[in-house]
Amino acid sequence: MSNHPNPIFTGIGGRVVAINRSNGEVIWKKHLGGSGFVTVIADATTVFV
Repeated sequence: MSNHPNPIFTGIGGRVVAINRSNGEVIWKKHLGGSGFVTVIADATTVFV
């Protein structure tokens, strides 16, 4: 998933974004196609979108 401890994952506008919890920086983002609501579920090792 990420080398950053405990990131926040969110989905918006056809993208999934990982955010550094401590400083708010975007760690990574991925455009998924489409342009709407994205459902994101994460466990300790995997992000599902």
